[in-house]
Amino acid sequence: MLHALLVDPDFVRARLSTSFIDDHPDVVYENEGPGNRLLDKAAQLFVDPEIPLELSGFRLNADTNHSALLTTESGEAIGDLHWEYPEESDHYFCAERVGDAVFASSTGRTHRITIRQSRGYDHHHAHDGDILSPMPGRIIAVMVAAGDAVTKGQKLLTLEAMKMEHSLTAPFDGVVAELNAEAGAQVQVEALLARIAGERAA
Repeated sequence: MLHALLVDPDFVRARLSTSFIDDHPDVVYENEGPGNRLLDKAAQLFVDPEIPLELSGFRLNADTNHSALLTTESGEAIGDLHWEYPEESDHYFCAERVGDAVFASSTGRTHRITIRQSRGYDHHHAHDGDILSPMPGRIIAVMVAAGDAVTKGQKLLTLEAMKMEHSLTAPFDGVVAELNAEAGAQVQVEALLARIAGERAA
């Protein structure tokens, strides 16, 4: 709040009054998510430093993917792996990766940014073996058929959404008891794509 006040143009030009805060609610109370500059820097920090940047997102028979799907307090966002911005002196900026998150600060606000995980299941689902679509998209590949035996972590299908590919995998060893996915089909968020029956992970 103090930073927002100090950099406000009216404050800088000494256009002040006892009602300054009431007259500038958008400046003082807004809680915007991280801007593109922070998102791009966070995406770059998630890249394995041992892997050349030009190979990040590499896939045979397809263009290299230069973006990363991120999660912020404001929802999902896209970060560009080719982050190149000139140094700016008028706003404080820093970003650091801590474990599986990046903490990025700018203009007096700190944001926690993580990589969007598309596991296809979580503890909120009625059945641990339900493979649900994490977002609206198009199925571009199906690697299993109904009745197939699968192992934990095995790739079941690939969903294309927000210009990115998301691999959905088996949560545990079992059998494909139900399959509602076919290549080329459009699906909505939380659509049941497959159900794995069998032994749960200990």
